[in-house]
Amino acid sequence: DDEIIRRLKQGNSSSFIYVVPTKRKLRGLQREFLKHVSSGTSPAFHLFTLETLAERLFAILCPPRNIVAGPAQAVLLNGAIRSVEGSLGYFRLRGVNRQLPKGTFQKILDTIIYFKEQGKYPSSLHADCEVLEGSEKKKLQDIIAIYESYEKLLGTHFIDTAGIFKELNADWDKNLYDQKIRQQFVDVNTLFVAGFDEFSDPELTFLHHLSNLQGIGTVVSFDYHQDNNELFGHLKENYKKFIEMNFQKIKTQRQNQNTFTNHITEHLFRYDHQVQKHRSEEHTSE
Repeated sequence: DDEIIRRLKQGNSSSFIYVVPTKRKLRGLQREFLKHVSSGTSPAFHLFTLETLAERLFAILCPPRNIVAGPAQAVLLNGAIRSVEGSLGYFRLRGVNRQLPKGTFQKILDTIIYFKEQGKYPSSLHADCEVLEGSEKKKLQDIIAIYESYEKLLGTHFIDTAGIFKELNADWDKNLYDQKIRQQFVDVNTLFVAGFDEFSDPELTFLHHLSNLQGIGTVVSFDYHQDNNELFGHLKENYKKFIEMNFQKIKTQRQNQNTFTNHITEHLFRYDHQVQKHRSEEHTSE
């Protein structure tokens, strides 16, 4: 935080990109950052969620597509279900309009979105299906069929947010993308990522690509305490992957904590773990 405030006070608000988990957090930071700008006004800050940053880079780097979400996504999924109706063995369309119950439809949509966000695509789900039996196997087979049909309907004209991560990661061309991203963010020398509790595999791959951009250092503030496995065990894989990506660990602690507070923080709550990756001496970190 001190590093961000220093840059803002020096008029270097365009020298960094700051990524947070939610748009609500983003709006709060916008107001907070303005408090530290001496003139009270500033060019638009480079503030993003991972999703909005991916969307911005997709618009710069990839052929244009219409981003679908909400009702438009539901329309595509409904078309996907109808196109595979004859092969479904678990789900049954009902009524004159041949539709699934609303609750079932929403669960299928949520499941496919979750799978895609976690980087589980139909090819890997087929392998998962092999170990299942009975109704659970039929259910997953139906979901895979609907998932594959949904992807076909997206085609080359539409894309969802999870698909943006997938396409950026799969087609990442370091030499070409470095130049295009630098043209968009001319003054940026540091990427800060803060406030996240966990990252999906596609998000980690995306961050890995960003951390290798020429001339841009990366600092990830990651809440993780190795000695408190009960609270942080689910983050172990995330932490290991950051280290494998050649991030360097920096452990930060609150200053002037009394013994009881220090014990509570260590054993019941959280320390902030910062993971940084820099390539040039001019880059500074918190």
